[in-house]
Amino acid sequence: MVREIQIEFDLEQSTQKILQLKQRTAENIIEIGRELTEVKKHLKFGQWKKWIEEEIDFSCRTAQRFMAIASGKLRIEDMWGNKQISDVNVVFEFEPKIYNIWNFAGRNSNFGIEYPGNIPGEIALNVIYYYTQEGDLIVDPMAGGGSTIDACKSLNRKCLAYDINCIREDIKYNDMTKGFPQKTKDCDLIFLDPPYYNLKSKYYIPESVSSLELNQFREFVNKLAEDCYKTIKKNGIVTYLIQNYYVKFASIDEYIDFIDEGIQSFKKAGFKLVNRINCPQTSQVYQPQDVKRAQEQKGMLNLVRDLMIFQK
Repeated sequence: MVREIQIEFDLEQSTQKILQLKQRTAENIIEIGRELTEVKKHLKFGQWKKWIEEEIDFSCRTAQRFMAIASGKLRIEDMWGNKQISDVNVVFEFEPKIYNIWNFAGRNSNFGIEYPGNIPGEIALNVIYYYTQEGDLIVDPMAGGGSTIDACKSLNRKCLAYDINCIREDIKYNDMTKGFPQKTKDCDLIFLDPPYYNLKSKYYIPESVSSLELNQFREFVNKLAEDCYKTIKKNGIVTYLIQNYYVKFASIDEYIDFIDEGIQSFKKAGFKLVNRINCPQTSQVYQPQDVKRAQEQKGMLNLVRDLMIFQK
């Protein structure tokens, strides 16, 4: 017969032990976070991810949370909760895209400030990563909210940024219909993200190229390609991001292929096309009423956007 044995249980003792362990755990997390932060300063992006996963056996997400706690941006009690990294503004960990479809879910607040036509800063990050070296000079002549500037800072590149409507101190005034400033001569890369014709013209100032008529816009792109060829150094890179266009809302029978037209303009200027990357728009660019209207009209909403890479 099995004899039942009563074991005296001291709840208070267990409570105090757990609290002590919890305190030591918190101190360890903070110390680990500080060490991770220091290591990150000395490793390049690809090296950091590999080191974290192979040597420390952490995911990048866990490492970021430890670092956020050490810096005071995340509370210990949120460590294992559902609080998102974006909620605490921790350091963004860049992972280069391996495939030639770059799909990003909207604007990353680490790159640029809100501005009509904002693009995900990761587009500029990947361009800079693949086509430049540390210390290279990147020019963005239609800088908008400055995502290219912040991407250059992140990857240790120099940047000259211009716009006709300057909303940051590090963006200088220049009207691209008149060409590039002299100090951009012989730069390493030009990043082009012009307005996609008149898609957002009501959000831009009247002097924007988004106010041009269709033929004028095409002439602008032709001149832009020629000006890029005069400005970029030999073997330099020019990237051109553009979206195709339905002439009428959700039309299925009137379509302008700005992507192909851009390729022809830059080839005519003397460039060779070295890559073409699909950077589709997110469906969030459309309002619910746009979707409903398209459904009612049996039309399609356009998300096609490509990034062309040209070399001189």
